[in-house]
Amino acid sequence: ENRDRCSTQAGDTMITAMVRNQLAASPTITALVGARVYVDGLPTTPELPAISVHPVSRVPDKEVGKGYVSRVQISCWSNPPVSGGVRSPGEVETVAAAVIAVMHKPRMNMVPERWTLGSVSYDITTRQVTGGVRRIEDPMGWYHVPVDVQIIYREI
Repeated sequence: ENRDRCSTQAGDTMITAMVRNQLAASPTITALVGARVYVDGLPTTPELPAISVHPVSRVPDKEVGKGYVSRVQISCWSNPPVSGGVRSPGEVETVAAAVIAVMHKPRMNMVPERWTLGSVSYDITTRQVTGGVRRIEDPMGWYHVPVDVQIIYREI
């Protein structure tokens, strides 16, 4: 059981790092947030806008050998200045829309794509985005759009 838990944690870490790399490789994402795509959380005093990537779950697919269904949360962050007495959520919504455009690749008509990090490769068959409802995080007051991505893949 302990070995399964360690394997799951390693798999969570690997898929999260691969998602981060997919985002960081997108010219659109880079234009919006630069290199500020982080795993597991933001730095103590982050420059915004930024993105953080967090593992949510990783469940073995009982029908596919070495297959998994993982959920990853991609958090989009912004802290726009007040202008005319209001703050605009436009920046965080633009970042979230770019994340969704990069990550949403439904199963229909899709040939598996191979993601590789170091010596580990996964064949990704589905990337389905859900969520994306804007909120204001207390106590910082930053805009936050959590984008949930379900990824179905097989270890190679």
